[in-house]
Amino acid sequence: MLILNADMGSSDGDNNDGITILDVTVPRNPAYCFVFLNAEDVLPAMTPLTAAQYLRSYYPAPKRPLNVDEMTQMSSEWDCLEVIANLDDMPLIPIATLAKLVTYSTEIDAFRRQSVLSADDMTRLTAVLKGATHPNAVVDLSRLPLTANQILSVLEELRDFKRLDVSYSQAVDNRVFLHILRTYKSLMWINILHCPISMDDLKELMTNDPQRFRSIETILHPAFLTGKLPADFPKAFRITYITNDWPRYNYVTLPFFSADQLVQNIFDILANLHSSYRMPSLATVASSHLAQGQSWYDRAIQIVPGRNLDDDPSTRSYDLLPYAHQKEGYQLVVQANCRGKPYGILAPMAPEQSEHTDSDIIGMDSFLKRLEDEGYPATDAAAVKGLLELCANMELTTMEQVLNIKRYLH
Repeated sequence: MLILNADMGSSDGDNNDGITILDVTVPRNPAYCFVFLNAEDVLPAMTPLTAAQYLRSYYPAPKRPLNVDEMTQMSSEWDCLEVIANLDDMPLIPIATLAKLVTYSTEIDAFRRQSVLSADDMTRLTAVLKGATHPNAVVDLSRLPLTANQILSVLEELRDFKRLDVSYSQAVDNRVFLHILRTYKSLMWINILHCPISMDDLKELMTNDPQRFRSIETILHPAFLTGKLPADFPKAFRITYITNDWPRYNYVTLPFFSADQLVQNIFDILANLHSSYRMPSLATVASSHLAQGQSWYDRAIQIVPGRNLDDDPSTRSYDLLPYAHQKEGYQLVVQANCRGKPYGILAPMAPEQSEHTDSDIIGMDSFLKRLEDEGYPATDAAAVKGLLELCANMELTTMEQVLNIKRYLH
């Protein structure tokens, strides 16, 4: 298998200047087109082509209808018809959209080839980025020769964005990163790969300012892509599953979360308590929030949660006792081993409380109210309503039940 460079030009390599473009801006309604970068016979260059137009430039349609025997002998024609039919119901990317894409890519690439950007360059860059914005667009500042002040200046102009890519930017250190999190509350996704931010930097930020990591779903950084964060790394949310299997206590941890994401994923966990032996899938625990109308299959999973199944067997703890004194974050406990499968949210202890004091167990309504009081409310009203209705029919566990599971095993 030949693996090509992801940054290679569209017409480089073994390619006759024909490319495929997919628009997955709205995952449930993708669009496509084929494009020749240079004119090909009677087909124009840089024009969106349908599957039939593109394919027939390589495999011309038969000059007359073929009978069954002839079609059987010409297997390539069967293949052509099948490919064309598969794309019949997918819309073609309009030429206006294609023109914007080409203009945007050309101008951004030109900026990336410069060593510094002048004031005039910054004005033009901001205008280009504004022209490409829509609710789910990624503000792409990756690989641009920007200073920290220039980055913050551009973001100040754009304001309401949800996704930001500053990868490969040496100007984005832990100070700039924290400023971005503090300033842009609508930010849900940020790429800081290859920025000068270490795991120790993240640990310090999340220890000293944990509230800033209660409204974001994705931070693309190597630390969050392995599921093996150090034991002393801050934990924003923990899900503990008490099962009939060994070890009795299984858990996964999230270093950050958004309230809407958590509401959705807790609902999926509690609504599907079918087994007393198995943890919920990591896809359920860590998936992104879905907008109304999106299906489960549209979810993005861009973090690997920590879990005790990855612990060293020689050091693995099978006792929940250390986590009954919740010092940081919140913890959802699900007693899948008990009749009715009760649940509870363990709240973090106040700083002045003794470490020998058990955490309070609160219900879902109290938990969501606390998130709201902390400044990070869940905004998906329909999802909140569904979760509260589900929990209203579930038993709230007690600390006695949690710490004495043998008595309650069935």
